[in-house]
Amino acid sequence: MWHGQAAGASVCSGRLPVQDAPDSRAICATRSSGAACPCHTRWGPMTNVEMPKANENMTEATLERWLVKEGQPVAKDQGLCEIITDKAKFEMPSPAAGQILKILGPERAVLPVGYVMCVVGAPGEVPPADLAARNDALLASHRAAATAIPSVGGAATTQSAGSNVSGGAVRATPAARRLAKEQGVDLADVVRVLNLTAPVNEKDIKAYLERKK
Repeated sequence: MWHGQAAGASVCSGRLPVQDAPDSRAICATRSSGAACPCHTRWGPMTNVEMPKANENMTEATLERWLVKEGQPVAKDQGLCEIITDKAKFEMPSPAAGQILKILGPERAVLPVGYVMCVVGAPGEVPPADLAARNDALLASHRAAATAIPSVGGAATTQSAGSNVSGGAVRATPAARRLAKEQGVDLADVVRVLNLTAPVNEKDIKAYLERKK
């Protein structure tokens, strides 16, 4: 029988029925003190779930939608969200069992590799307070790099506002590139037909296809 466990109940430190109610936000006093707790061995350390680098050339991907909610218990390898790259669509598996402590990535957003999308940990644990600021800094750095056009001499210049082209390539979200490839659509033609200045997204591809019917 575990410490503080009453007969017929799975109780942690006499205050948290962990096994019976894994969605509780309370935390075991033993675990919070740093000591080992048998009823918490099924949880690993608090883990930041970052946008993965799914292939060698990937720098960003679209977080299409969440499959879980904050406060929800999850199992290791359970799907957390749907990710769309320019080459594939897949579910992001949870790296550990625990609870979704915080969701930071918005749906339908294009996020850079390394962006912390959510945090998984034991009930009651508190994610670092600076995660949002770190994400914002990474996003700003990524966007700045994406708008830099390599010149002939190797230096980088910033593209002009209102331009959809960077270094001769059409700017588009990973999801838009994937859909364009599936439909055999030329992104440059999408920009021309729709007179776009912002990066091409999925809705633009669909609007273009409608016009072509």
